[in-house]
Amino acid sequence: AVPISFPKEVKVVSQNQLGLVDDIDLEVGSDLFIVGFPFGFGAGDYFPIWKRGTIASEPLFEPDGLPRFYIDSSTKPGMSGAPVFATESRDYFDVGKEAGEAFAEVQRGEANALEAITKIDPANMQHFIKKEFRLVGIYSGRIVPGGEDPNIGIVWQKRLIDELFSDPSGPAIQKFMIGE
Repeated sequence: AVPISFPKEVKVVSQNQLGLVDDIDLEVGSDLFIVGFPFGFGAGDYFPIWKRGTIASEPLFEPDGLPRFYIDSSTKPGMSGAPVFATESRDYFDVGKEAGEAFAEVQRGEANALEAITKIDPANMQHFIKKEFRLVGIYSGRIVPGGEDPNIGIVWQKRLIDELFSDPSGPAIQKFMIGE
């Protein structure tokens, strides 16, 4: 959102390197991770801590008409503004270079699917499991009604972030700023 310049000798790691996906379902009880620096603490002072949380309210319902949902998590000061990710482990198969090239030919219209399938050698197939990540929003603190702390945090939905940077005067932003 805000351009930052780094010296050449600094290695920059970002969420873009996670290979984010958009098709992980969100539902009550789903695990999430809040990635931040509780009390300013990090792993080796540079890397964030991944705190687990659970979706505690229906993510499609917007409390008070605001694009947010609640999570059950033991978060701490220093986590506000942290990205929140859903994760899912998925099965993949590497079918080998020849099969990959054959499927590329199908996509280009140079071969048919049957020809591509016959080039798959089951002996060369490699199964692997990969953890996928979906950015679902930004964590913004806990609800503390009457001074009691039920360990319920607020996650502002990703679409609010998208709207903020594409249309800063949009309806979701106005509702958020006015507190309707």
